[in-house]
Amino acid sequence: MFKFELNASLCSDDCNFTEIGPSTPWGDGVSFCPNGNLYELTGGAIYQVDTLSGGSTLIFSPPPGPGIQNMEGFVCYEDSTFYSLDQFGNLYLYNILAGTVVLLGHTGINDVLEDLVLFDGEYYFSSYEGIIHLDISNPSNSYVIVPTPGYTISGLTASSICGTLLGINFSEDELVAINLFDGSITHVCFLPNNTNLIASFAEFSSSTSCDVYIDLDCNDSSGAMGSDYNSSNITCLDGSAGIADIDISLQYDAIIVEMTVQLIGLLPDSPWEFLETAGSIPGIDFSGAGTDLITLTNTGGAKSTDFKDALHLISYNNSAVYPTSGIRNVEVQFSTASGSMSNVATAFIPVIELPLINVALGPDQIRCEGETVVFDAGNPGSMFEWSAGQSTQTISVTEAGEYSVTVSNGFACPNQDTVGLEMLPVIHIALTGDTETCDNEPANLTINTDAIFPLTIEG
Repeated sequence: MFKFELNASLCSDDCNFTEIGPSTPWGDGVSFCPNGNLYELTGGAIYQVDTLSGGSTLIFSPPPGPGIQNMEGFVCYEDSTFYSLDQFGNLYLYNILAGTVVLLGHTGINDVLEDLVLFDGEYYFSSYEGIIHLDISNPSNSYVIVPTPGYTISGLTASSICGTLLGINFSEDELVAINLFDGSITHVCFLPNNTNLIASFAEFSSSTSCDVYIDLDCNDSSGAMGSDYNSSNITCLDGSAGIADIDISLQYDAIIVEMTVQLIGLLPDSPWEFLETAGSIPGIDFSGAGTDLITLTNTGGAKSTDFKDALHLISYNNSAVYPTSGIRNVEVQFSTASGSMSNVATAFIPVIELPLINVALGPDQIRCEGETVVFDAGNPGSMFEWSAGQSTQTISVTEAGEYSVTVSNGFACPNQDTVGLEMLPVIHIALTGDTETCDNEPANLTINTDAIFPLTIEG
């Protein structure tokens, strides 16, 4: 038997457990009453449980006659009266003072699981079909309010959050939050092995909080307080950052119909900084990708969990070669079908300027054809990408043209430089003609060249 405490926002894996006493075989149900006492039902009999030691005391045995068989749900109505279900869907009223157990009717559900709960004045129980809304006055009017495919919800209790039950998914030993508005089921924390029943005095609270609220980092692990989130750094090496932590919290009073994600404030690198999406979510329309405003619209059937998944697909992007330092702000807000508007949660995204790698190939060069020229990008140990395809620090070239290199090292901003190379042709000249002549007699000489342009000859 354990006592556990939850974060008021039901942040994932934020549960504190304290062992009270040894486990007891409570197979039929457990419930608090308005007087603060805890009771459990086993084999049709009711026991009062000591919440300090976990021990139990028999306080009621069913009257003689046909036994109460296969009970699977139990909830206190008043201090001396309880409702209970059997696994076949029959609803019973226990009255300890009168010593009676009365059959009230059949719910129409034939596969009841292990718990029955009072929440905001209404009754619910779990079955293999899902979470059932129980009509106490006319049990046959009961109906499935939240289908639970893939889950085995063995225990149910109330929470302090609007429209949200807490349930035990027995097959995974986990506590989940079950929203009655949109049917979303969200992991809260893992439980001790084989925990199958749960009770809370919140079942008798007069009302639950119906705040419409978004928190981008529920457990504040990023260091941002309240509903905000501190994202990862943007640099010239990594130009993309998420806008929410893994543990987004959404509280709402009706189905979420629209959510906006907006990049606000000074944007010195515009148009190279914007919001982007990395995919799509069924039931949600994404509009505005590549701009400073993305709108998520519920096109039918989208749950809060779908909107969380959508937020995880959105990122702030800065594709400037050398981003300008500063904090960028991304604001998130949503509205519900009731007309309510949530708070504004902000993702803070630091843009950091890194030093620039010094790359200098030197001035343009002029050489003669046939010569080999070596260009050196410096920065030993870095990565090099030459326009001619080489990946070494130095290259040897023999052809004229422009040569550029980009140098990167993984910790400073990549840089590039360009150098020009002009190769002058080698001109061949031959002098032919008279090789001998008498003094003061003319000689005929011919200059032969392969030059394709006029030459100036001095002699």
